[in-house]
Amino acid sequence: MLRPLGVVVVFGFTAGAETTFDVRGLFFAQKQLRGAMASDIEDLEWGLEQVKAGKIRPLLDTVLPLREAGAAHRLLAAAQVKGNIVLQPWAE
Repeated sequence: MLRPLGVVVVFGFTAGAETTFDVRGLFFAQKQLRGAMASDIEDLEWGLEQVKAGKIRPLLDTVLPLREAGAAHRLLAAAQVKGNIVLQPWAE
């Protein structure tokens, strides 16, 4: 799903620290894979601007009330998430 010359940034290990994939998809389209350890408020602001501008489209998997945070962690630990999980503190 990454465009040619695009960059995948790996951050966090919610689904585990190991994965396998066919690396040929990186070579021919000159894609990049990078790891990141941390970010700051400027990175967050930049990322939010990219989302607002439509340059980044987050993939939403699940929306849960905050009281179900434990269930969200179980989904992440079991690698049953194909996108982001949103926890809503105001949801019933």
